[in-house]
Amino acid sequence: DSDGVQLINNLVGTRANGIYPLGNQHLGVRVGRSRAVVLNGNTIAYNMGQGLSLWDAPSNDPAVPGFVPSQVTLSGGSMHSNEQLGIDLIVDGDPVVYGLTGNDAGDGDSGPNGLVNFPVLESAKWDGTHVELTGIVEGAGVATRVDIYANTYCDLNGYGEGQLHVGHVDVVGNGTFSWSGESPESVGRMLTATATTFEGTSE
Repeated sequence: DSDGVQLINNLVGTRANGIYPLGNQHLGVRVGRSRAVVLNGNTIAYNMGQGLSLWDAPSNDPAVPGFVPSQVTLSGGSMHSNEQLGIDLIVDGDPVVYGLTGNDAGDGDSGPNGLVNFPVLESAKWDGTHVELTGIVEGAGVATRVDIYANTYCDLNGYGEGQLHVGHVDVVGNGTFSWSGESPESVGRMLTATATTFEGTSE
């Protein structure tokens, strides 16, 4: 609940070696009434809830105005083995919407981080030297950073987290993107991606 916080190179849900589990009984990191929060290079794993949750729980005090967290960015690091979504942009309403928030055409909806649309990955190929990845970013036509991760497995909902950061690509506007990287550690793993714009990072 503070603006301008930086959470960098921390271990959330693991022991000091960054490997063995020591997960929280609920979520790993929750951002509420905050703007311009940077998470970079952290390991967030083994928590019983979400890895990162963005939601301002409504106040019972009518004097406290509503506030939606925004411009919360996450890149690099490792997020895996959390019981719920790695990143959950929670939509306040009746009922409150937890879990996967689907993409919308033109990315015109609102909520935590502007409910930035996540990238849709179309193909991934290994030519013996490089991983060739293609996908689509559909948003409001703004500059977008797509971070790419390799995962041992996807979550039960079919969407992965971000276990191993393998690269990124900058996309201008809407449309397809491609990324090529020398990433043998990606072979045989599930690839996932996040999109980060001026509004923040997607699920």
